[in-house]
Amino acid sequence: MRRALVLLFVLLATSMVGVRPSLAQYGDCTQEYVNSFRVPAHGSDPAWDPGTIRCREFMRVEVETPAGSVTVRVIGDENAEATLPPGGMDAIRRGIERSGEAMQRLDDFDLDYTTILISRPRSSPTDEQPRYGYSTAWTLPGASRDGYGECHVTLFIQTDYTTDETQYAVSHELFHCVQYAPGTNIRAQMATSEALGAWWVEGTAEWFAAYAIGPQPRFARGRQFDTAVAAERALYEMNYQMAVFFYWYHTNHGGPAAMVPFMRAMATSGDAAAQQAAMQSVLDQDAWLQFAKDYDDRNIVYPRGLPVSFGQQPDGDHWNIAESSQHQRELKPFVMALGWAEYACGLWTQIVNEANVQVHTEHSRHWTSFPGELDVRTPGVDRRYRMVAMPSLAGGSTVQRLDVETLHR
Repeated sequence: MRRALVLLFVLLATSMVGVRPSLAQYGDCTQEYVNSFRVPAHGSDPAWDPGTIRCREFMRVEVETPAGSVTVRVIGDENAEATLPPGGMDAIRRGIERSGEAMQRLDDFDLDYTTILISRPRSSPTDEQPRYGYSTAWTLPGASRDGYGECHVTLFIQTDYTTDETQYAVSHELFHCVQYAPGTNIRAQMATSEALGAWWVEGTAEWFAAYAIGPQPRFARGRQFDTAVAAERALYEMNYQMAVFFYWYHTNHGGPAAMVPFMRAMATSGDAAAQQAAMQSVLDQDAWLQFAKDYDDRNIVYPRGLPVSFGQQPDGDHWNIAESSQHQRELKPFVMALGWAEYACGLWTQIVNEANVQVHTEHSRHWTSFPGELDVRTPGVDRRYRMVAMPSLAGGSTVQRLDVETLHR
């Protein structure tokens, strides 16, 4: 059975009543209530059913929000605790508690009453497989049989998870509950998560789990981001990998309090043009280019300061400059463009157009514009220049063009 090692966020167009119930109204543990966690078939994803269980409530944990205290409770089959790895139930509790503590440092946010259902995915290899494989958990807005708003988290038993990995999974899903809650005020933006909004929906949830619990090797996103950059994927076409960007944003643009305002600035349409416009609105060209330079320098850390582990650095285009010539490449919006310009021995003059690009010599990390004149006749002088371009204007593609003329060979 193929099972994804990433968190799959099941994205359904489901409605929800934004009325906070009293604890006296809070959901029960009947089979009828458990059935409200069913997920109908959606696109290429098959339907999912929790099945018939002897439901038991295992815990309730209070979480403070700006609107008051809410409860996160955990339910499952009466034998669920015995099927968890050692310390699994305590890990779920600690994941809720630590997430609640981290939420206090967000901007004005909301959280509905939340129920976490401990369950099992299908295990038969003959069953129809979801397109991303089986997930650790998923979250979706749900309404109880009494019609009041809840957040439903289905947390699948993962017998090979450490206690920290279980806490991380819980934290990721609880941030989706924050995103869905009416008072967080991004319901319209969340409608794009089925389309091209997944980059920030999943990227921020990964950031929050790393912030609340700490990074986990199983959920490391650095190498995945490398792969996406090498494949020339636009940032808004990514999903979980964009955690790398939100680690950087946390460090450089205001920490946890900056995340809810960022999400509120996102587009309410899931198409590429709307995503590009929203991205352009939250950061200017210099800031997007700085992210690209920090990524290429491997200068990105997790929220608590540990360095992000990356894989093989994407190399990008190679421009070999041996004579007077013109070099150019297409730059697509929010596609990080890397590369090298390598000069033969000589004195060169060059003109570059107004593309959002900077360079540094191979053995330095001092980023600058392309030099107008370049003398590489002295032995030992760097002849290779690293290029990073980050086109960050909404609209069509642009061109990076370099006109080079030899003055002396």
